[in-house]
Amino acid sequence: MLCNAGDSGMSQLLMHLFDEAPFNVLVLANNTSADYVRDNSMFLPGGFKEGQQIVEIARILRASALQARISTLHVVGMSLGGHASLYASYLGGLNLPPESGITSTLAACPAVDLETAINGTFTFDLKGIAIGFLYDTAIERALNRRPELGPLFTWREAASDLRTKLIGDLAIYQMSTKPLSSPTLTPFTQVKLASAKEFWDYNNFSQFAVQPLSGATLAIAASDDEVVDPKKNLNILNNTNVATALTPSGNHCAWNEFYGWRISSAIYRGYVLSQSPEMLVRQRLNRAELPPELLKPVNNVDVKKGTHHLTSFSFTAGQDGFTINHRVIVACGPLETPFGFDPRCYRDIRYTLNFSHFDALPATVRPWWAHAPVNAAEAESLTRWANVNLKPVAKNGYLLDGTTNTPAAFVWLGYDDES
Repeated sequence: MLCNAGDSGMSQLLMHLFDEAPFNVLVLANNTSADYVRDNSMFLPGGFKEGQQIVEIARILRASALQARISTLHVVGMSLGGHASLYASYLGGLNLPPESGITSTLAACPAVDLETAINGTFTFDLKGIAIGFLYDTAIERALNRRPELGPLFTWREAASDLRTKLIGDLAIYQMSTKPLSSPTLTPFTQVKLASAKEFWDYNNFSQFAVQPLSGATLAIAASDDEVVDPKKNLNILNNTNVATALTPSGNHCAWNEFYGWRISSAIYRGYVLSQSPEMLVRQRLNRAELPPELLKPVNNVDVKKGTHHLTSFSFTAGQDGFTINHRVIVACGPLETPFGFDPRCYRDIRYTLNFSHFDALPATVRPWWAHAPVNAAEAESLTRWANVNLKPVAKNGYLLDGTTNTPAAFVWLGYDDES
């Protein structure tokens, strides 16, 4: 809620699905974002409207010059954006041709029953006060640019238990006075919402989840989510056409912090790839050997007794090579676990592999990423890609993690026409 296209939550998704994956990505702002409110003079939350907009955008893309570059369309949304994504899955199946519609949908930590979700957000405890403050701060961004839009946000000054009612009343007023907010897609074209109750009823997706959906649809949440209660949202999708997954931890869309960047990236990237058959048939495993002379520090006797725990990579703008760091657990003395990264427990073996090492390879197999980044932004992008896609392996091709093997090469997944 209140997220602009360039906010941090969107940036993380863009990194996972663009920098670290073979997809083109179009980022959409939320209908409650400061930018959307500024540009459209309207504050209208909920997938009932946003889902229609996503499907309309899919139509526009398919009819544009970009069509030649589109193999399949996938929708990924977080939080309130997850609510919109679910509606897009339902409406896409009714309004888009199967061969060019929405292939899959991933709704992360989604609101499902919007009224219940918002009521659970504006509570009287410390959490509710903190979230209310964040919301109010975001709203100020819109009012600083368009102070005349103040009447759209009278609910922000209300007590927590009145905010949901005022948001519903505002939505109904806008849908009755602004043509832009009118329903445009089947089966909603004849729907005329006349009350806040009807607005909230139509923004409870559980009633539509039992209908045929457009492609595979997955909703994922964390059991400890303190913002959108999964018991009142994700769980009401059980026994519907939406597949659900509940993780033990992650709070509200924060899997990066709980499980690490690589695992979080794999969830988003892996799901969309699994629903992209045209990508899977082009997928290939690439391998780049490591020069033996670089591996001398890795073959240190002390290190060879240890267990490989983690390999990380770093690219620097203008540098003709990239840095590789192997973290190896060697001994912990009296410590029970090495995962606190006490210096007594591990050794870091760091070296640089020059891109010239790949010059002798034919162009068809030379790694696309083996070049000096032209600027810091490209260096960060390549670093992110490498840290979730490059895997060190031993001579026999097995991954190093948890073994005492010596690294011999790196492997990564590529695609036949990748350049």
